[in-house]
Amino acid sequence: MTRSPERLAKLLRHNRVKRRAAELAGHWAAAGVSVSPVTHDRHWKLLDRLRGDRSWPLDFVEDLACSVRAFLEGCDLVAALGYDIEEEPPLLISAAALLRTSSTLAKIYPDGFVLVRDDTHQALIVDIDDEEGTHAAIFSVSA
Repeated sequence: MTRSPERLAKLLRHNRVKRRAAELAGHWAAAGVSVSPVTHDRHWKLLDRLRGDRSWPLDFVEDLACSVRAFLEGCDLVAALGYDIEEEPPLLISAAALLRTSSTLAKIYPDGFVLVRDDTHQALIVDIDDEEGTHAAIFSVSA
């Protein structure tokens, strides 16, 4: 039985993302936060939503915790993933737990991260750069 190169690449990527999800869940658990991986189908739908607006103009942010708090206001659950959305698995995290440990975000996702709210169809996109600082913006994402 032969497999197509595309199918093999997709399976290898799926395995990488699955291993990364377990690694990230361990980091969150060490911070006292329980997370759940997003289902495979929902992961692909989320990627499609985020790819729609792939050029994201971001603004300099002085207080990342303040930006995260403002974004999560009135939210119960959020999907979080690393800035490299193609390789990072989305994890479901309670907004309350995320607010308690917002300083952990930059430690777990040192290059940046994306938080997605299904209730408002918005994403907070954060790019963390050691030399240029932290940049972020909120964008609408397709439903």
